[in-house]
Formats: sequence, C-alpha cells, structure tokens
Amino acid sequence: MSKKLLLLAAALLVSGLALAVDKPQTKCPIKNEPIDKATYVDYQGQRVYFCCSSCAGKFRKDPEAVFAKLAKDGIVPENVQKTDPVCGMKVSDKSVKADWKGRRLLFCSDSCKETFLKDPARHVKALDEKPAAKS
Repeated sequence: MSKKLLLLAAALLVSGLALAVDKPQTKCPIKNEPIDKATYVDYQGQRVYFCCSSCAGKFRKDPEAVFAKLAKDGIVPENVQKTDPVCGMKVSDKSVKADWKGRRLLFCSDSCKETFLKDPARHVKALDEKPAAKS
C-alpha cells in the first residue's frame, strides 16, 4: 500500500513539473513596479527589463542578485543570445537549451550543452566576449 502511495505521489510531482510554465517578466526585479519595455539591459544573452534607468544601474552593480531573484520567482528573462557560449557558433534553433542561475541559454548542439554544464561559470562569460561565428 505504501509503495502505491509513493508511486502516486511521484507521478503527481512529475506531472506538476511538466505543467509548470515560465512566467514572462512583467515587473521590475528591483522595485517590483511594472516594467518599461524601453528600459532594459542585455547581459550574457539575457534581456532584463526595468521600470527606470536607476534600477538598470543597480542591476549592473550586482546582476547575480537579480538573476537569483528572477529564478526564485520562476521568471526567465527574454533570451537575446546570438552565439553558443561554448563554440561561438551562431544560434538560431531554440530547442537545445539549459537553465543556469536565472538564465536560459541556447546551444548549437547537445554536445556544446553538455560541455557548458561541466563548467557553466567559465562559458557564460563568453557571451559577453565572442562575436558570432559563421555556421
């Protein structure tokens, strides 16, 4: 009997996770005010919106705190990433992706995704440095 209850609980948990949907960003992560779509910062392939330029400045001082808050709230920033953080190839297909510390990152292949997951902190910095390579 307890095995059946455990299996039922596991099935409900998995189905709940499958139904979970990322929330779009509608509030400023600093002041919790409605965002102004004209006020944003693109950082490591993510576009984070703010209510004002003052909040955008605060983000620049501590982006990790903002990404942590967005992740905690189930909000995934808009992805504006153009290159794979591992190989630098142009990314056009959005099917190979991984979430890491409040960011949704795109990859050109499963191989690059696996390489990224071995050392994400090293590879995510490349998004600020690598120009798009021809695919």
